Amino acid sequence: MIGAGVSLLIVFVLALVLGQALAVLAAGAGRERPLPPSPLAPAYGLAVLLLVAGIVIRLPGHATTAAIALAAAAIAAGAYLRGRVSGLGEASAAGLPVVVITVAAAALPFAIAGFVGVLGAGLVNDDMASHLIIADYVGDYSGAVPSFIKGGYPLGPHAVVAAISRGTGTGLVDVFAGFTVALAPLFGLLAIGLLGRMARGRLVVGASLVALTYLGAAYLTQGAFKEPLQAMLLAAFALALAALVGVRSPLEEGGKPGAGASVHPLLRVLPLAALAAASVFNYSLPGLLWVGAVGAVVLLARWFLVDPRPALPDDWMRRLAPYLLGLIVVVAVATAGEWGRIADFSRLSALNPDRFGSDLGNLAQALSPLEALGVWPAGEFDATPTSAGAPAPLFYLGAMVGLVALALGLLRDRRERSWALPALLVAMVAVYVLAAVLSSPYISAKALAIVAPVAMAIALRGTLAARGPALVLGIALVVLAAGSSFLVIRNAPVAPDAHARQLESMRAIVAGEPLLFLGRDDFIGWELRGSGPITGIVTNFYDVEDARPRFKKGEGGGEKFDVDSVFPATLDAFRYVIATRGGPVSGVPPRFRELAFTRDYVLYENTGRTGRRRTLDEGTAPGAVLDCTDPAQRRIAKGKGTALVWRTAPVIAEPSGWEPSATASDGASATMRLEIPDPGRWLISLEYDSRRPLHVGSPELGIDTTVAANLDFRGETPTFPVATVRVGEPTVAAVTVEPEAPNLLGRILRAPNDAHLRSLTATPVDSGAVERIPVRQACGRYVDWYRER
Repeated sequence: MIGAGVSLLIVFVLALVLGQALAVLAAGAGRERPLPPSPLAPAYGLAVLLLVAGIVIRLPGHATTAAIALAAAAIAAGAYLRGRVSGLGEASAAGLPVVVITVAAAALPFAIAGFVGVLGAGLVNDDMASHLIIADYVGDYSGAVPSFIKGGYPLGPHAVVAAISRGTGTGLVDVFAGFTVALAPLFGLLAIGLLGRMARGRLVVGASLVALTYLGAAYLTQGAFKEPLQAMLLAAFALALAALVGVRSPLEEGGKPGAGASVHPLLRVLPLAALAAASVFNYSLPGLLWVGAVGAVVLLARWFLVDPRPALPDDWMRRLAPYLLGLIVVVAVATAGEWGRIADFSRLSALNPDRFGSDLGNLAQALSPLEALGVWPAGEFDATPTSAGAPAPLFYLGAMVGLVALALGLLRDRRERSWALPALLVAMVAVYVLAAVLSSPYISAKALAIVAPVAMAIALRGTLAARGPALVLGIALVVLAAGSSFLVIRNAPVAPDAHARQLESMRAIVAGEPLLFLGRDDFIGWELRGSGPITGIVTNFYDVEDARPRFKKGEGGGEKFDVDSVFPATLDAFRYVIATRGGPVSGVPPRFRELAFTRDYVLYENTGRTGRRRTLDEGTAPGAVLDCTDPAQRRIAKGKGTALVWRTAPVIAEPSGWEPSATASDGASATMRLEIPDPGRWLISLEYDSRRPLHVGSPELGIDTTVAANLDFRGETPTFPVATVRVGEPTVAAVTVEPEAPNLLGRILRAPNDAHLRSLTATPVDSGAVERIPVRQACGRYVDWYRER
């Protein structure tokens, strides 16, 4: 956890120092007129981080050069700020508690897990796998170019992470964890400015809740940092623009101007330009469209809502030109290297949610717009009121509380003629509606996550700062919204690394070579980075083109994870094959040799051709009985070839056999009766997913062991080995499975600790368990594969 903590601290400090320096520079403050800390500094600083790292990382040295540039920028900013900032003690009175609360809340998934890992694993969400691969590549721009890089994916956050990783020697997983958690306290400090006048205690609570409102927390804790980051950039852009054009905002409720008249126009628009350019580095072209929408609505608010309405002088264009030209020039120069990538990004097929199999992307269903109000008492953010565990009326009651509070906040802004936040909300909602109408639920959900913190800020402004019934409503909103955020944070899974470390141990062997992966792992591309192209029999979203049609995922699910899932000619195209060591699986061709193995995986090297190898209609099983009463199969038995048959068919116990259910948790085990028909040695294997290691026991089989935690994928997967046992006679054994108990914090918070169990299998592994016989003798036998001649 130390590496993640150091990374968090670096991102947090760099953002505050760089952001405050930009705020002071834009305000033209000198040592004779120091300024208090700017509430917009966190967003300004993040923008500078994205720009400096995103631009410099393309220079020779790449991540090393970017790390040096960030350090130099921070040193220069710190020197510039000496004597130009005052009131740090007063600002920290509210800021420090917000930082403590938000860091503790955002880091809660790691504290419950007991280690730092990839957030959101096992939720059909491999976004962080792509982020890790991108950050690894931009560190030195060597090796195979990731498809997302070719497609123009924005690289700002990845450049920051790569630079910090290189500068500190911390692994990318830990740096991404620190970067993600750091967004929470930075957003909390920004939220202090969004909330405006409010008693200190209420301000601390409100700012913490804005930073981790329900959808914001949901996205952060699945490793989706771009949406909260984009929300911060847009909120700061709206308030900075409002200050520049004279629209009242929570920052300037006293009507004070944002900068002195003597400040050069280019300096005054520099924060706006940095925020707009950073939006490109974070969100590519959509980021610039978001900025354009926010800017347009704020300017419309200035024209139509601010009294008195400005009377344009005859030379208004000449007066406006320096600001507009400065903004355009700075944004254009900062993003010059991105325009070609923006064009590629607009065509990037990986962003098409259909790659997941539907326009829902990795969502179970479309998100309700009501979730943006912050009250949604479900641990899964894509749950519906009917699918979640809480009573359905509670969802609608909470939404009503949030909606009334939002209305009160808008009324307060109307009374005070403070139009910046309402303008920001209108712009964001407009973009969300356009995304919902013209795009997909997957894309519109991202837009909704960007809207949510602003909606919460306005709602809290209208209630926590009030008295009487409005304050009571605000307290109810805080309780309900904080409870909702707690549920989604507590539910966030953190990827265990047992399987990842085993796979990574094979990286050096397979480097640069094409690889067939007979498994299902959202992060296989990251774990085996540096290998040649990796092909999976199935991935989390789709089947490979070469999979046999009868093995493809169909209605009801089910996949096959062995060498018979691909045609022999396809199999021969791979030098290496990695599979789990669980059974039962089809036997590898004779010219495949075992090159390396770990507790759960085996690596084969292909040293020759597979030949004409055929299978019966096996479905997802490793073989099938040759039924010679069927005319078609009888013709197979008349051939002159050979067949590989099992002396005793493997045993596959289906998930429906688990009692009391196929979901186990600590203190609530699940048991399966497994019938082993013959004496001998048998490999017991299990198909499962679990946040924590599983204890597996069976007195009849002499099993008392633990298998690794597994969040490679939540769904159909290959089996993993449990134990090899010997039985002296046909045996019916009870096999019991239970996850390890969570740590003390997990028990206190009643954190989810479920294991989802699927098939339990027994595979004969004695010498001679399989034999090769003439196909004419294979009638009634369990056939793995055969050759016609």
